[in-house]
Amino acid sequence: MLRTVFITLSSPNVYRNLFFFPESVFFQLKSVVEHDPAFRVVIVVPKKDFEKYLRILGPHLSERLIVESAPLVKVENAFQKLFYFFYSYLIYTGTTRTLATLGVRPDEPPAGGKRWLAPVKIFIARTFGKISWTKKKFVPWMFGRLFPGDGFAPLFEQYRPSLIFVGHLYGLFDTALVAVAQKRGVPTSGMISNWDHFDKYYLPVRVERLFAQSDQIKDLAVTFQSYHPDQITVIGYPHIDFVTNARYAVSRGQLLS
Repeated sequence: MLRTVFITLSSPNVYRNLFFFPESVFFQLKSVVEHDPAFRVVIVVPKKDFEKYLRILGPHLSERLIVESAPLVKVENAFQKLFYFFYSYLIYTGTTRTLATLGVRPDEPPAGGKRWLAPVKIFIARTFGKISWTKKKFVPWMFGRLFPGDGFAPLFEQYRPSLIFVGHLYGLFDTALVAVAQKRGVPTSGMISNWDHFDKYYLPVRVERLFAQSDQIKDLAVTFQSYHPDQITVIGYPHIDFVTNARYAVSRGQLLS
């Protein structure tokens, strides 16, 4: 029986972390595909990036190592914007306060940099953010209805995946894919693409297995993102394996040339 894994490639950070360097996750998956005829990997990218990643990864692709695309997931209507704002500020940390009061990152999430909204954000965090049911039950349920991820449906019907792995949990593309997978009963796993996301805003869905790059990220996931420690595996930073491998060292002159 053919087992299929979906893995997302939805941001430059994910490309750096998992695809770019020799011996990266991508090349290890390629090796598994080549040696196991019952294993298939489908790399799911936003439609706007399909041609770019198809060109980059093309020499490595095969019948069981495939790139597919799906439409971007966007915050478009008023209900989506209001809900996005609400769930984002179910936590309010020192990092959030900096973003909310100094006028930085005004577009993420909506109205993120409007200083006069800071009291509203604090109120949400100190009321609804203290209710476990709101964060663990209501928000994932409502997210799945306001962001149904219909663009992923053809891929699920065609490939019937056994597992989902997302590399950028902070992005709506990956978040919506997780929500769709959970509605269909497909196991989910994933990670954030950088080290500083989990204490900024609340994320609406949780994967069943979270891969954390450090103990610090694990602690943030437990403290701020409603994860249980048993759901988290600490793996390190995948791309650092290449950076610290002396086999790939070159002289300064070679590098500058």
